[in-house]
Amino acid sequence: MGKPCKYVTGKLTYIPTFCGVCSASNKKYDVYINGRQLSRITLPITGVHPTYPFLEKQRLMCKRCNNSFTTKTLIVQRNCHILNNVKSQITIKSAEAQSLTSIAKDCSVSPSTV
Repeated sequence: MGKPCKYVTGKLTYIPTFCGVCSASNKKYDVYINGRQLSRITLPITGVHPTYPFLEKQRLMCKRCNNSFTTKTLIVQRNCHILNNVKSQITIKSAEAQSLTSIAKDCSVSPSTV
């Protein structure tokens, strides 16, 4: 049986000014919406239960280069699901005298991530 946790949903969408692949400008609507991608992001434990936001990132397509890309956010690095704050929290806790498993448990990540 799994552990109790909380889930929060959100959407990340915006109209880009240029293509994320070929850097073509979006003046003539060359970049258009092409679906969504669901990502589960790891947050530090807040309260009693771990919280996991499900973030729907907007998928975009460029007419000029025929490549697709996903909207970007500053809170999570590309192709990663761990919050940047969690990574910095892991770095700070690793300087203290704590075991890897206790750091992983405090930050809601696996010990191999630490």
